[in-house]
This record gives sequence, C-alpha cells and structure tokens, in this order.
Amino acid sequence: MPRSRTADGKPPAGSVRPRAGKVPCRMSVLQATTAPPAAAGAEHHAAATCAGFGTPAEHAQTGALNLTLPIPYGRHATIERRFSPTRFIRRHAAVVPALGLASAADKRYSLELMRNALVALLLLLTASAASAQELLLLRMGSLNLSVPSTWKFEGGPNQRVEGKGPGGEGVIANYRFLKPGAPAEVVDHHWKTIRGFASERMPGLASKNGDVLRPLAETALPGNRVQYSTVSQGKKALQDYYFLQYLLGSSRLMVYMTVEGYGNASEAASRFEAILGTQRWEE
Repeated sequence: MPRSRTADGKPPAGSVRPRAGKVPCRMSVLQATTAPPAAAGAEHHAAATCAGFGTPAEHAQTGALNLTLPIPYGRHATIERRFSPTRFIRRHAAVVPALGLASAADKRYSLELMRNALVALLLLLTASAASAQELLLLRMGSLNLSVPSTWKFEGGPNQRVEGKGPGGEGVIANYRFLKPGAPAEVVDHHWKTIRGFASERMPGLASKNGDVLRPLAETALPGNRVQYSTVSQGKKALQDYYFLQYLLGSSRLMVYMTVEGYGNASEAASRFEAILGTQRWEE
C-alpha cells in the first residue's frame, strides 16, 4: 500500500516510520497493566521481540514477583523484590544521621549504666571494708568477741570489764579462767560452779529486775561449751527498762555478763546476742 504524504512530501504527523527489518511496537503501558492475565504474557513477549531481546521462550516469567531482564553477554538475571538495607538508607538519607546519633546515645547510656554499677560496687566494697575496720576485739580470758566501735569498754580490776553501748546500755562482765593442764578435780569443781550459779542465782536476779520474758535458757555451744541466758522487762523512772543475763562456760573459762538499759528487752537481746555470735575461743 502506498504511503500517504503531505503536499511537501513529508509523512503526516502522528505516523510511525518503521526501520528496516523492524516491526513497530504499539503496546502502551496502560495496555500492559490493564490487559487480562492471558494476554499479558503475549504482549510481554511481543514487547521483548520488538525490542530485539529474543524469542518468547527465552524470556519465560518465573513468578508474579520476579522480572526477567536481559544483561550483557546473552545471560539473563532474575531480580527479586526484597528488602535492601542499602536502598532503605539511600531513600532515607535524612534519617541516617539521626539513627547514628541514637546509636551513639545508646552507647553513652550503656557506658553510663556500667559506670554507675562500678561506682556502686566500689562504694559497697569500701563500706564493707570500713565496717570490718570498725570492729573492736574484746578479750576475756580465752574468749574473744568482735564488738562495733560504737561500744566503749574498759578493763577493771579482778578480771572485770565494763562497757557502754551506743544506746546508753551498760555492760558488766566478770570472768575467771583456769590455767592449761589443771587437774581433773579442779575442772570438775569449775563446771559445778558454772551450773550452780546458773541454776541458783540467775533466775532470782531475773525476776528481781522485772517481768521475766525468757526464763533461764541453756544453749549448747561447740567444743563442749555452754551458754545460759535470761531476759527481763521492767520499769525504771517511768520508762521501759530491761535486764539481760548471759553466762558462758567452758572447761577453762566462766564469763558472767549483765546488760541493762532503757527500751524493749527483746530487741536489746537480739542486738547483744548478735555480738555474742562472733565469739571465738582460744583453748
């Protein structure tokens, strides 16, 4: 069919002049996106053939989310649409510095937490060391007690020790001890003295100084040793008053202690018995 031309011999506007050996492609993007699924493959193959990319068999689709694109040297690559960190960073270039600042802030926050934890640990160790250094050693014969430095003790004559506690409580301790290698009859008499004083004297002194909250109690200690105690609650000068007794005995030592002060007798007993719990014997 002869080609139509204008009066000046040029092709009319809007016409397409095909190149030699090529077929003009008239499939638009709208047609490609609105065509039915069955026709979409044919138009895709037609577009590939028009562009010179080969036959339809060489460009079969691999899936709905894949695109088959030509690359140099006659090979084909399948590009899957996956998340790409690089693409995300490029598209959100303005946010990347902020992310960097947030990361730096997180690092600073972590370092601050670590620094605070180390400081707290150091303070705890310092406090423990300081508390250990503030303990005093009270020696009575072969018995040693670790006493807080808030207590003040003075040695008196005739194997007697007197002390004052942080709450104003007063302590009086009398003790007697045997030399190593004492005869067996002397050791037997020593034990009779301990048991006799506990059973005959301590109950009367307890009832004389108020209501007896703890009658005479005997507690066995390691190394064939023994401890007796009483707790009394009374009144003095219209105030709660307590009177505590403790008798510690071994085959070589006898220690009798009284603790007096104002306040709750049971609480005072708990505080002083914590000191007695530090006892160490050198026999």
